[in-house]
Amino acid sequence: LKAMKTSAKAMQNTVKESDLDKADEVMEDINEQMDTINEMNNLMSEPLGQMMDDDELEAELAELEELEADELLNDGLPEVAMNKGNANLDALGNLEDAPTKLPQKKQQEDDELAELEAMMNWLNWK
Repeated sequence: LKAMKTSAKAMQNTVKESDLDKADEVMEDINEQMDTINEMNNLMSEPLGQMMDDDELEAELAELEELEADELLNDGLPEVAMNKGNANLDALGNLEDAPTKLPQKKQQEDDELAELEAMMNWLNWK
């Protein structure tokens, strides 16, 4: 019983030291802060930027892949000059005539080959 009296007195002292208005203010502050946090969470959970549907994303991806493929195909290829008219044909007119004879070394090789074939034919005939 003594312990109960001591507890009751401790509770009375605590209530005397506490002000119900202060407790109510603290609870209001806590509730306001919780509302602010909930608002922030809701705002942050919304998606960023404009939402695109899957078809639009697929089309954009296909376009980017096509551009990349074109770049890969064109890498290393020489630039082709456009709108030059007949400039290249004019340059051909300044070329020397194409040779009509085989170079001398090639001609010698062909002559030696023909001579060897003739010898082989003669040996096979005998």
